[in-house]
Amino acid sequence: MNKAIIFGLGLIGQIVINALQDLDYEVIGVDLEDKKDLTNLHKNLIEIKTCDATDEKSVINILDNIFNDYGPPYLLVNALGLDVKVGKGSAFEPLENQSVSSFNNALQQGLTSYFLTSKHFVLNLIKSENQGRILNIASDLSVIAPDHRLYNQSDVINFKPAHYGVIKHGVVGLTKYFSATYAPDIIVNSLSPSGIFQENMEEGFIKKLSYRTPLNRLMEKNELIEPIKFLCNKNNSFTTGQNIVVDGGRSII
Repeated sequence: MNKAIIFGLGLIGQIVINALQDLDYEVIGVDLEDKKDLTNLHKNLIEIKTCDATDEKSVINILDNIFNDYGPPYLLVNALGLDVKVGKGSAFEPLENQSVSSFNNALQQGLTSYFLTSKHFVLNLIKSENQGRILNIASDLSVIAPDHRLYNQSDVINFKPAHYGVIKHGVVGLTKYFSATYAPDIIVNSLSPSGIFQENMEEGFIKKLSYRTPLNRLMEKNELIEPIKFLCNKNNSFTTGQNIVVDGGRSII
C-alpha cells in the first residue's frame, strides 16, 4: 500500500486524508499540536507525529524516522500555515499596524515550512533512489489579491494581512521550482481552493463571497476530494508544476 506524509492536520489536511483513502494510501500525519485523537476518525491514518516544521532539525528527524520506519513514502502533502480570520485576536489590521515581526513569522509558518519539508523529503527520496510526488496546498489568493470588502460591513477597517497572499503566491513559486528541478523523478503540483463552507461562518461573509463567485455559492468540503485525488493519483503522470485552482470561477472575473 502507498504511504503518504501530510504536514498540517487542519481542515484541508483532514480532507486530504479522506481523499487518499480512496487511493489506498496509508497516511502518517504530522502537526505542531498533538492530534492523536484523529486516528479514531480516519482509518487510513496510521500514525500522528508532532513537529515544528519551521525548525530544520525537527523536520530532518521526523522525515528520517518515517523513512526508516515505513520505507520511502510516495507522497508528501503540505497543508501548513496560519489560518487568518476576522475576529478577536485577529491579524486583520491596517497596513500601519502590520509589523515586520508578524510578517516574518507568517512567512516562516506558511512558506519556510513548505521549503523545509519539501527539501528533506526530496533528499530522502534521492538517497533511497525512489520516485515520489508532492502536493502543496495554497489558496485562491495565490492567483488573485484579497478583496477587503468581504471582511467588512460598510467602511473598510479590516484588512487581510499582506503576508497571506505573499505566502500563497510563494507556495506556487516553490512548487514550480521543485517541479522543474527534480523532474522526471518527482512530480510537484499545488492546489488552490477558495473558501470552504463551514457552519460557523458569518452569513454576511457567505453572501458576499457567493455573489463574487460565478457558481453563486461556497465550496463544500467533499468538492475538494476529486481534485486532490487527481493530483495524488499515480496514473496522473504528466501533470507537474501546475497550480490547480478550485474556486467556483471566482478568479476569472
